[in-house]
Amino acid sequence: MSNYRLTALTQGATLAAVTLLLPSMVVAGGEAVMVASAHPMQAEGVAKGAEQTSMTMTWQDANNMRINFADDSNTYLLMRDGKAYTISQEDGETLVMDMPSMGGMFKAMGQAMNKDHKNGDPFGSIDSVTATQQSETVAGIKGKVYNMTWTEPDGTQQSGKAVLTSDPLTVEMTQAYINYMGAMLGSDHVRAYQEALPSNATGLLQMADQFYVESIRATDPAASLFELPAEPMDLQSLMGDLMGEQ
Repeated sequence: MSNYRLTALTQGATLAAVTLLLPSMVVAGGEAVMVASAHPMQAEGVAKGAEQTSMTMTWQDANNMRINFADDSNTYLLMRDGKAYTISQEDGETLVMDMPSMGGMFKAMGQAMNKDHKNGDPFGSIDSVTATQQSETVAGIKGKVYNMTWTEPDGTQQSGKAVLTSDPLTVEMTQAYINYMGAMLGSDHVRAYQEALPSNATGLLQMADQFYVESIRATDPAASLFELPAEPMDLQSLMGDLMGEQ
């Protein structure tokens, strides 16, 4: 798997790490096409590219979700029963990787690459969210426009327009996606995002030029979409074997 696929959506996961701890709700299932400027496995300290990624997210409920990438049919993300995985095809072999283990490796990589880096939060932080009097329609969904400032994991300060909504389907989509991020790196890292955002608009439609929803619809996906195609790899043992070969 390429380094881009392992490290590149969310500009330090800021794009969508806004609603992990949403109020409990019944998720009916749906499908959304999203466009983002980075891959959902962006790691702390790893350089970000400007290339946009189009992806289709399908969710059955808050704990079962799948993301397929338009430009890489050999790789997809999966959350099954609240556990996060990445699945890829390498030389005809299906590889299933446990993402919490990979998340720990990514964090260690970022810390090693940024020894002087003071921010230990791989999601950075949302510094302010200010309501405007404007509204905007994204993917056919009406949302409210907010001015937002945030700090990237590397300490870079950013600002831009965010479009948030209370639309139930968009809230469901955001919750399922962020549950994946929480399953990968831990829910504690994103707790502050929920507290920073307006409680009546927790569905993310757009964030600056980094992320937007292109289309969204309710659907009842087949349960087979969320099945693991193979047993997950033991990454700690794999890394130990690789280190032993050096």
